[in-house]
Amino acid sequence: MIRRAVLVGLMAVALSGCAAGRLLDAAAPVPVAPPSEDVVVLDDGWHTEILLPASSLDGGLRDLRASFPAATWLSFSFGERRYELQEKHNALDNLIAILPGPGIVMVIGHSDALTEGDAKMHATHLRVSRAGLERLMDFIWNDFHKDDVASIQMLRDAPEWNMRVYASSASYDGTYTCNTWTLEALRAAGLETSPAGVLFASQAMEQIGRVARAQGGIPTAGLRADGSEL
Repeated sequence: MIRRAVLVGLMAVALSGCAAGRLLDAAAPVPVAPPSEDVVVLDDGWHTEILLPASSLDGGLRDLRASFPAATWLSFSFGERRYELQEKHNALDNLIAILPGPGIVMVIGHSDALTEGDAKMHATHLRVSRAGLERLMDFIWNDFHKDDVASIQMLRDAPEWNMRVYASSASYDGTYTCNTWTLEALRAAGLETSPAGVLFASQAMEQIGRVARAQGGIPTAGLRADGSEL
């Protein structure tokens, strides 16, 4: 019932245009080299995350490895700050979450395999060039809010989930969701995805699945640290 209320609310916002997502570039970067790097998209039917090998992290994201010393993969996703920091939610909270508000970047460390809860998520394997991966990492890093000394702000530490929540510089609303963010990030990596008009995970995964099939990949129910299927 709660998700149905959110769905109705999201549709109303999208149709009315009351909430404006951030402006998106019209064209994706053109890949400049053959794909050589692993990127995985996690999807639970509602929420999407981008999973990257910890050993591949570079730039600003490299420092996050110290916060997840046992992790061989780190997942990144976007969310609404007020909602994600609440312990419990009701239908009103879900509806409020579609209104414009501060965003967050969630980072979760994964070890040899996805946890039991995460194993219920579908994992879709993608490949990008090294230059594309660097653009993807830049996109994610630029989404972290930085203070005057370029430090990121952690809002929540959830060791039971091996998760940390950080302040984002972007605003979350009914027309700019975690799924919009995922497609925008993948487009920055040079993949043929478009966030325009996308709200829901099913819409995002339709595009992502098409890219995976073109690359010869298939969605799986889980992922080992070496990228093989569970």
